[in-house]
Amino acid sequence: MSARSEDLVELLRERFEKMPARVQLGQAAEDVLAPLERPLLGDEPRHSQAAEAALTIIAFSLLAGRVLDLRLGSPDVSPKTGRISGDRTVGDLVCERLLMPRNIPATRGPFQSSTWRSGYRASQARAADLSEFLSWHENASLADVDQFCDRLVATFLSAAATLEPLPKVDASSLTFARFRSFLDELFQVKSGGAFEQYCFAALLEREMSTSGVDGRVVTKSVRSSDSATGAAGDVIVRRGGRTAEAYEVTARPWRTKLGQLSTSARAGLTEVTIVAKDVGPDLRGVDLEAELALLQAELAVDVVVIDLQGSLDLFSGRIGRFERADVIRQVYSNLVQWHRREPHLIASFVTCIRSVALAMDEVEEAVLPNDPVEVDTADARRMLEDLKASESAGALRALARLLSQEA
Repeated sequence: MSARSEDLVELLRERFEKMPARVQLGQAAEDVLAPLERPLLGDEPRHSQAAEAALTIIAFSLLAGRVLDLRLGSPDVSPKTGRISGDRTVGDLVCERLLMPRNIPATRGPFQSSTWRSGYRASQARAADLSEFLSWHENASLADVDQFCDRLVATFLSAAATLEPLPKVDASSLTFARFRSFLDELFQVKSGGAFEQYCFAALLEREMSTSGVDGRVVTKSVRSSDSATGAAGDVIVRRGGRTAEAYEVTARPWRTKLGQLSTSARAGLTEVTIVAKDVGPDLRGVDLEAELALLQAELAVDVVVIDLQGSLDLFSGRIGRFERADVIRQVYSNLVQWHRREPHLIASFVTCIRSVALAMDEVEEAVLPNDPVEVDTADARRMLEDLKASESAGALRALARLLSQEA
């Protein structure tokens, strides 16, 4: 870690601690800011990779005391990458030290993506947000850049939230029975189906990974409807770029999900699964057949109805203790991402972890900026991204297991 990187992060840290107001800027700056800020300003704030990248670039200009020339061939950028040397390290640290501790939605680093390997104006970028910022940056004064920085910082802070931190989970104690006790306690809390859906998605993902089943599990906010998002279900499995499986998960009676199956049918699926709490031995096949016959004929889909807890038990029984700890961390991550306006849900989740004695004695403390462990963590994350880029699936699974054991 270079002294320059530390200086750049410290420069931005001071801006965050100053807590600037969101002041209106000139029209040209506002036009550039709008797409950068939009993901952060919604009811469910999302990360903005372009805003993180712009803030990182701005820090370099402010530290230099002049607006850097970011055009190809300029001495301010690397002749090899067309980017400022060290921007990836600084971007990683901005996310890790300034955004994540404030529960601001963030990537692991704006320049970890392979999109920017050939420079900031990458033709493969899905949006021109960063390119538009660069065009503005080229013609801005240092005072303009300074104001732009404060405005971005204020926008990031507007997405911050004070949430109950996740305690360090004692993975070694997560036997099948203890994890079942945790779920029993968790599902006593009314969450509008959030706990049930996110637990199902996380357990399905871990079970598929452990079993070597191909596919990527995707879920969404429990507050978002399938029709509004265009999703084929609450939880879907994608293979080869298409939706291969769809699950409707509910904490309510299974019949309440029947009206939502048309979305799955429109996605071209021939089968959709309802996962609910009230699917027990009293539900007879003849009754199911009679109730579903008309709907199945109309939609041309086979409707499968299964019990939520039974499914979770099956998935949990096929994975190990450390994978169960990963499930808890994933559910917490989903809650932070989509329910930051409902901190009581996150607090209830943490309370259940402590109630079942899964939490270690101390909450995991934030690492101090000058702690060498943090440097090692940043380096490890960069190595992990390189492995992802090379598609080393076996090595990734081994690393995940080792990290879980360390946790």
